[in-house]
Amino acid sequence: AQQQQQQEEEEEGTPLCWVAEGLSMYLQGDEVMAQLLRGAAELSPEGTTFAFSFVDKASLADAQQSRSALQRSWKWACDDLGPWLQQWGLSREWELVTQVAVGTPGGFPHGATYGCWTPEQISAWRRRGRT
Repeated sequence: AQQQQQQEEEEEGTPLCWVAEGLSMYLQGDEVMAQLLRGAAELSPEGTTFAFSFVDKASLADAQQSRSALQRSWKWACDDLGPWLQQWGLSREWELVTQVAVGTPGGFPHGATYGCWTPEQISAWRRRGRT
């Protein structure tokens, strides 16, 4: 029992890694996103990482005009996390380490491909007989 208690005490200070992939765009605006980050900060020791994907405002506008009901349900977007963290008073709790744009609005194949092969790459594989 004492060994278990000691292990639990050691784990309490261990940094966590939160991953919220494909979630933020469905949250109901800035306030809800800020609440998520505040809640994670309250539960996390120093050194914790919070990694998440998000869309920019141009992508949100495109999605809301989409034929896809799923994309039309997107609610939250952010063009630049640094100023957003400052505005919502989160810069004391979270430090922006990096922000990566995975593509530009405008769609496949010239916009964001999210690691998918483009039609040209697939065709090239087919020409060489590799499927």
